[in-house]
Amino acid sequence: MTFGTLYTLAEYDRTATILIAAKCKNILLTVKNITQGKENLTREFLAKFPLGKVPALETSTGFTLYETKAIEYYIASQGTEKSAKLLGDSMQEEALITQFITLAENELVPAAEVWLYPLHGWNPANPMFTNRAKQDVKKILKILDSHLVTRTYLVGERITLADIAVSMCLKEFFTMVLDQSWRSEFRNLTRWFVTCVNQKNFVDVIGNVKLCEKEITQFVGKATETVKLVEKKSESATVESTEQKTVPESLYGNHHIESNSDRTMTRGRGGPARRGGGRRGGSGRGGAVKRPSKIFIEPHRHNGIFIARSETDLLVTKNLVPGESVYGEKLISVDEDGMKVEYREWNPFLCNIAAAVLGGIDSIWLNPGDKVLYLGAANGASVSHISDIVGPTGMVYAVEISRQCEHDLMNVARKRPNVIPIMGDARHPDRYQMLVGTVDTLYAELEVHDQSSIIASNMHMFLKAGGRVLISIKTECIDSSAIPAAVFAQEVNKLKEEQVKPMEQLTLEPYQRDQAIVSGM
Repeated sequence: MTFGTLYTLAEYDRTATILIAAKCKNILLTVKNITQGKENLTREFLAKFPLGKVPALETSTGFTLYETKAIEYYIASQGTEKSAKLLGDSMQEEALITQFITLAENELVPAAEVWLYPLHGWNPANPMFTNRAKQDVKKILKILDSHLVTRTYLVGERITLADIAVSMCLKEFFTMVLDQSWRSEFRNLTRWFVTCVNQKNFVDVIGNVKLCEKEITQFVGKATETVKLVEKKSESATVESTEQKTVPESLYGNHHIESNSDRTMTRGRGGPARRGGGRRGGSGRGGAVKRPSKIFIEPHRHNGIFIARSETDLLVTKNLVPGESVYGEKLISVDEDGMKVEYREWNPFLCNIAAAVLGGIDSIWLNPGDKVLYLGAANGASVSHISDIVGPTGMVYAVEISRQCEHDLMNVARKRPNVIPIMGDARHPDRYQMLVGTVDTLYAELEVHDQSSIIASNMHMFLKAGGRVLISIKTECIDSSAIPAAVFAQEVNKLKEEQVKPMEQLTLEPYQRDQAIVSGM
């Protein structure tokens, strides 16, 4: 009989420790792979697991857990006296097991994000950060190697949860970068690692592990070919769009947009009450658009944003990477003082800041040269426009936890030198503090119920004195059964409790349903 169902993502490495522990305890788990951003956001899933995170466990008795470490410990504590004692034989051993697991999570996991992620093509490489991460890893390896001089396993004389969790944290290091020259310095650690991963319960979950023959120093994977294919598609789309003879209807209606010298648009709305597809996707085809009527570019009252005046008024940003469309938006090329300058249409149905700008928000706290921390970067659509606004002298630190968005976000970052992608959990800003400096503005577009505390922890760590915050509130991710106005008020009060001083609040209809933007400091 199955012990329960483990919800996870396909090939998600955080699940390996749980599954190996279950094997050691002779526990049968049903593994159900879900699609991030779909099944985990359903009402049924969130009723069991409020954060919508995976891995998540539901036992046959209906008991639920949704934090990885909690699931690991719960599985490790199951079984009879005859089964493996993964939590040790005493309180002291259990404390040591917790110590080693915490050491790996706090020291090895952040270093892996800096050193190993660029080798997967997930993050751009930064030699300075990589060298620092190597030194941090070397320090931890020395500690573990010294500890294992007279020991077969980390705690006691049998495999425990510490051996499982730490070896899984080290697996990619041993298979990608710790070649013979590295391993020769850490013979005890290598012997321990090989002993662990060759145990039957390990092999059943992760297969045979092959140690690294030569340290990988740069990204050379298949994704390189994928990037080239994407670039080719973009080029062909540009040619095709250039041949268009008619002016496509604006995505947000034929209405007036306020410029720097013209604020006649009411603080209400413009355009038809159409619904967009949300911020995570896009449609249409990119490329320069040949329009029959003359297009005039005017600066918007918000720095770095412009209006393309023609038969329809379009909100646009100046393209930092001419010729490149990020999410299918239209590219508009105009002559300025004898030079071709390209602008990108900013779709308010896909980007909440654009919706706020069209709604008449007083300030978005984004200016050329600013450094911005973006929490919930998703596929990089909004990130790319902020990249345009802050320009080559600014910087956008884009934090995203979903692996489903990694490919798109990394493609944006590869072509935009002012975007630093950080694949991590915004609940743990300490894990990426080595990548992020002091920022002028923090923008959060999170889809979790505890976003206020997440924003506060990042704000206190990274926001400069006098810096500003801009927060997108999505009611269905907080309480889908409550009246939106009540949810907005509730979140504003939470922000006040976290020492955020709200300054302005604006709902985003007709572009986004039951959502609002709050600015503060």
